[in-house]
Amino acid sequence: NLKAQVEEMKSMLKVSFDLQLDIQRAIRQEVAAAMSEKSDGTRETATSRQSRPVNDSHCLICLDKFSDSVLYQCGHMCVCYGCGRQLMSRNSNCPVCRAPIKDIIRTYRCNFD
Repeated sequence: NLKAQVEEMKSMLKVSFDLQLDIQRAIRQEVAAAMSEKSDGTRETATSRQSRPVNDSHCLICLDKFSDSVLYQCGHMCVCYGCGRQLMSRNSNCPVCRAPIKDIIRTYRCNFD
């Protein structure tokens, strides 16, 4: 009986994490849409938004550290190394595109901008 309850709690926790990721993604999309609005009140087209690289440099999971890792295979640079390892160990997907995470590649920025 206890084992069944633990399994049920594990599945409820996974559903909760998935829901939290979906909510975070929806909030990011709303913020990005609001920020992409031009000064004359019109919005940029979807193709022009997709052609620009993202310049947000903070981890999407902890929001404290800088994103310093690329998720392999999708290539999104959206998490810090610690959060990326945690996502990979839980068999989670990319928080941006939901692609499976095969590996985490640590990146280093130079000071030339």
